[in-house]
Amino acid sequence: MLGPPSSRREDATTVTNVGPVSTGASDAVTPALVLCWSRSEPHRVGEIAFPPGDGRPGVLGRGQGDPGEPRLNFSPLHPTLASDPAALQGKGISRDQLRVQRVGDRLQVENIGRCSAERNGSNFRTAELSVGDTLHLDRQVLLACVSRAPSPPHLRFFPERALGEFGRADGVGLIGESGAMWALRDRVAFCALAEEHVLVHGSSGTGKELVAAALHELSERRRARLVSRNAATIPAGIAAAELFGNRKDYPNAGVPERAGLVGEADASTLFLDELGELPPELQSQLLRFLDSGEYQRLGEDRARRVDVRLVAATNRQPSELKHDLFARLKLSIETPDLNSHREDIPLLARELVARAAKRSPLLVQRFVRDTSRGAEFYVSARLMDRLVRHTYQLHVRELDAVLWQAMADASGDELDLSDGVEQRLSGQGEGGAAGEVANEEIDADRLREVLGATKGNKTEAARQLGLSSRFALYRLMKRLGVDSE
Repeated sequence: MLGPPSSRREDATTVTNVGPVSTGASDAVTPALVLCWSRSEPHRVGEIAFPPGDGRPGVLGRGQGDPGEPRLNFSPLHPTLASDPAALQGKGISRDQLRVQRVGDRLQVENIGRCSAERNGSNFRTAELSVGDTLHLDRQVLLACVSRAPSPPHLRFFPERALGEFGRADGVGLIGESGAMWALRDRVAFCALAEEHVLVHGSSGTGKELVAAALHELSERRRARLVSRNAATIPAGIAAAELFGNRKDYPNAGVPERAGLVGEADASTLFLDELGELPPELQSQLLRFLDSGEYQRLGEDRARRVDVRLVAATNRQPSELKHDLFARLKLSIETPDLNSHREDIPLLARELVARAAKRSPLLVQRFVRDTSRGAEFYVSARLMDRLVRHTYQLHVRELDAVLWQAMADASGDELDLSDGVEQRLSGQGEGGAAGEVANEEIDADRLREVLGATKGNKTEAARQLGLSSRFALYRLMKRLGVDSE
């Protein structure tokens, strides 16, 4: 979507969702191939190739091939880099290895070289690729079919100072070269420059806290410390004092004076994660503060005023918040779920392993090697293939857990698709995402009964039902069609 941010009216509530980033002269998306793994050129992971759009097939192979023949070469799409397409390298890749042709929103692929080819793990000579399918050239490269605009991202708001190197974390910690991630960067930068309260929403594990920190860092408030708190961890009995503070000796003698989160965040940003977990009465008390910056500490008669911008996060649907609270959160950022930008999984995996190596070098360092272009890690093509095609429920958090399983199971210096990894991916291993909601004995009536008995307390309801967390409860509610009311 081009043009200025669009507004939509929802029950008298104006919520501004910034449209996707412009990608230049032509924003029409087309099927393409992204490099997800390479034995000889791991630094090129994330590069993309677009088959010819004139009906002719392009040939993927090592080297330049015959003059005049359309070649399928790969290049990075990044605002700081000139597109300079080059052939993939690898000793096992033939000069003419694949013939690739666009057919609507799919790719027709014929293997014409000596290297065996697999589509989603099965050998083929000819195959049709849809978005999300993988193509593995035996022990050489792994490619994924994606839908992408062919022009480099053209950012409207994201500052040049925050741009990172291709395939690496940018200046505010966001990772990914997909269209979804470039759209997210521009959306965050727009909201950072607008002095309005912001709601960040999306599934668990999609990086809402990271987005909130990036929003603060890109704002004019970045010189002050970001004040953060998970609303679900605030004890119900002292929630008002935690949020707004209290005077000395109130409500009992000896109680110290407390500034509260609102007071601490004056001239800065207050990030409240899991806003929907605040008791409804406390959500109502936020309204005056959000409108005018005024609030009262417990035990005080006079009103105080602060200059605070609230960034709130929730993994619920925004409409589940109190209507009048939702109305004050004029700007909205939705964090993309990992299944919508699978081409970024190899880049995220590399970063997660590199971070693990810094925190636990005695355990992880053997899987990582430092290069002139940054850290790379040893991983098999079959594990990366499985990671790219897996459907995630807990997103980056789940990816991180799977990588740790692979590290625990590895006998050498390469991460591979072990039995433990396969069990975790299938939800059968300890802590597997699917296992969290596998209790088929819980039906909709039982779920409503427990939610009613706990007065909507999701943490307590999850405990009584034997679920691992309230996030598992949310997924079960969604599966059984039980709403939060």
